[in-house]
Amino acid sequence: MTGATGPSGLPSHAAVLEGLRRVCFRQVVRYHHDPLFDALARMAFVAWVRQPVRLSQQPVSVRSQRVPTPVEVAGLTDTGRAAPDWLAGLEQSDQWFVIRARPYGMPHPSNAS
Repeated sequence: MTGATGPSGLPSHAAVLEGLRRVCFRQVVRYHHDPLFDALARMAFVAWVRQPVRLSQQPVSVRSQRVPTPVEVAGLTDTGRAAPDWLAGLEQSDQWFVIRARPYGMPHPSNAS
């Protein structure tokens, strides 16, 4: 993972993009993940949702005693679904090499009052 969180406690733009892409393409289990995903949850990009119970986990199945109970996994919120496209657009821009290391959510120095 690209520098999960910095001194501000906020992940960089690059880390947010990488984390959101990971949630899109791989299952991120709540209790087996990087600290970045806790930050993404605090930022309302992901929500922890319980996996649905599979047929093999229902009491009617003999296998249900051997299969672990469902766990919580990261699911993208509406904000989390929109952010990767916006960040991917930034990734293609000339400013990305500067923006990528900045903490996500911090104002750019030229925009600060």
